[in-house]
Amino acid sequence: MAKSYNTDRKTREGTKIINNFGSVMTAIKYNNSKNVEIEFDSGFKTTNTWNMFIKKQIKSPYCKTVYGVGCLGEGIFTPNDKWYQMWRSMLCRTIYTNNKSANCYSDISVCEEWHNYQNFARWCKDNYYEVNDEKMNLDKDTLVKGNKIYSPDTCVFVPYRVNMIFVNNRGLRGDCPVGVSYDSSRDKFSAQCSTVDKYIHLGRYDSKNEAFYVYKTFKEKHMKEVAEEYKKYIPYTLYLAIINYTVEISD
Repeated sequence: MAKSYNTDRKTREGTKIINNFGSVMTAIKYNNSKNVEIEFDSGFKTTNTWNMFIKKQIKSPYCKTVYGVGCLGEGIFTPNDKWYQMWRSMLCRTIYTNNKSANCYSDISVCEEWHNYQNFARWCKDNYYEVNDEKMNLDKDTLVKGNKIYSPDTCVFVPYRVNMIFVNNRGLRGDCPVGVSYDSSRDKFSAQCSTVDKYIHLGRYDSKNEAFYVYKTFKEKHMKEVAEEYKKYIPYTLYLAIINYTVEISD
């Protein structure tokens, strides 16, 4: 049986309901059935009908309407902005951990500040730049190696070609170190490296360690070359992160 509500105005005032997005809303003033003043637990206030209120269909900018964690917030940024789909994709990758097709990760998270789209979009607007015609990637672990949290302090926009030098094909190398794969036809270990433009074979070796150190030497030299090539285009913090990057056998 549907819940009933007293028709007395004074009784309806003060009624609390959890809406369909998990937010608590209170009818703070009942003028009539078409004009009810409502306050959310976030402090946001609005006016709507009593019918919409009891159906729990009213939402505020702070309701978690995006994947159960993200809210639009109050501000100048809207879903029509260039940052909105980037924000949704970021939340998707970190929330739906079992959705393989969505390229999601079970150990990655988004800082609470960026659950509010206004905060994320404002940071993007302040930090975005372009290099020629390259696609720009939002990266979470270039400035802080191994970082697993998307946040203002750990993220940076990286040109696509630069971002490619951090690809390590972890899923394809089996139990070999980064940059190494086993060649069963020759019973050797191959070293190979992705550069900004191509995939380079670095030879075959008798041991994993030997192949890894050939890869490590080449990779770190190449990264320094890329850092110098892009130095005048990218943020200095990104330049330092690339030029000081150390390849570890555990990567």
